[in-house]
Amino acid sequence: MILSAQGVRAEWDGGCGHLPSLVIDGAPVLWSAPWRDDPAIAVDPDIPPVERSIGGTFTCTPFGNDDVNNGPLHGLSANAPWRVIRAVPSALTATRHVAHGQITARIALRDCHPVLYQTHMLDLTAPCTFAHHPMFHLADGGRLSATPQATLTFAAEAPFHPQHSRFEGFPDSLRDYPDAPCEDFLTLVDGPGWTALARHAENDTILTLRRADQLPATNIWISNGARAQPPWSGVRGIIGIEDAICAGAERFAAALDANRVTEEGGGHRAAARPPRHRTCHRAHSRMPRHPIRHARSRQPDDADGCRDHHHSFRRNPFPMILIDADACPVKSEITEVALRRNMQAIFVAGSYLRLTNHPLIKLFVAGDKFDAADDAIAEVARPGTVTITADILLAERVIKAGGAALDPRGREFTETSIGETVASRNLMHELRPGMEGMTGGQGGGQPPFGPRDRAAFKNALDRILTRMAKG
Repeated sequence: MILSAQGVRAEWDGGCGHLPSLVIDGAPVLWSAPWRDDPAIAVDPDIPPVERSIGGTFTCTPFGNDDVNNGPLHGLSANAPWRVIRAVPSALTATRHVAHGQITARIALRDCHPVLYQTHMLDLTAPCTFAHHPMFHLADGGRLSATPQATLTFAAEAPFHPQHSRFEGFPDSLRDYPDAPCEDFLTLVDGPGWTALARHAENDTILTLRRADQLPATNIWISNGARAQPPWSGVRGIIGIEDAICAGAERFAAALDANRVTEEGGGHRAAARPPRHRTCHRAHSRMPRHPIRHARSRQPDDADGCRDHHHSFRRNPFPMILIDADACPVKSEITEVALRRNMQAIFVAGSYLRLTNHPLIKLFVAGDKFDAADDAIAEVARPGTVTITADILLAERVIKAGGAALDPRGREFTETSIGETVASRNLMHELRPGMEGMTGGQGGGQPPFGPRDRAAFKNALDRILTRMAKG
């Protein structure tokens, strides 16, 4: 079944629940096995069913080896047909019975959104692990970015990294895709809800987004030419970024008891629990199900390595901070707030600026044409964006587009305040000749920018972002 919207196309295989193809702006995003359509592979009893048709992304219910029910690898959700409930050209809803209940999937594309949106409803009768299983190909390596509390390694077929180890955070030594042949597995625990993969040859960045309270772990599976058995022999450059609730590489039964993931503390679970008395275990919902939301996005990089993101951030559906960056005195404060809130910040400037190296912090160079930066920001501004600027005319354009605007001293622009400021400026312009005569030519102006201004700005930005989050 083909799903399509402007700028994005996906293929879904209802025979096994896999989504083998996702193309965004003409570029393939997901990896699918070249043997998916090989009739000999399709009937080979020595190859697990999920591996015969493995492609793109699928859901695992449970994740990994099912040593509780003696079921297939990654569960029936990755091995058996699904029933389509509803389908339109850009979205579908399908359902599948699994060992511990039922799973319902909604997959959607939206015009001009470089994103695959997924929501899975788990209606469970017993605890069960769960994971998304997207796979990507790297023709010439890549680099991961994430900010977990800890990284765990497990026993692997042909490890590149130390086995059975725990690392604080996500060390730099683990982030680059290995050059050597290997088959390895890492689990990132307790991150803020995103993982980014910068692919070198493909010249893009893949971003996966999750609810960290629903999927507290991200498994990183690396398959780079170390498997000799068919059909995997010769397959290189594959990485899986698998947002999950599970016990890492340990089996289903291990997730039902204390394990390395739950030992990280913070109230972690390694299996989704069934609702009690048909009410959801989460206080914010009365639905007798677990809604698990997930999104995957592709952002292109420009040819010279400097990230020119105007095309992609113009279509970005997520909340953003837009910065009129030339002479902006609060760049570090904006960066701090953006990273703490897991929100993208786009610095728009007339020329190159040195910024924090992080997937959420982007630079768009608008050029030196008069008002080029203002025009770029105004084109993007919409509800869900907040623009940082001292330019009252740009602030007026932003507010008319439905966005919020804040000056570097922490004063939020409104239609009323803009009107009053413009009127005051006009009046001062008319009075200035007479005032100069009275003051000996000494003008006024704002006091020097200081620590109180920085604190006021951070507080005001936090207040606006909290208001936006509440809708």
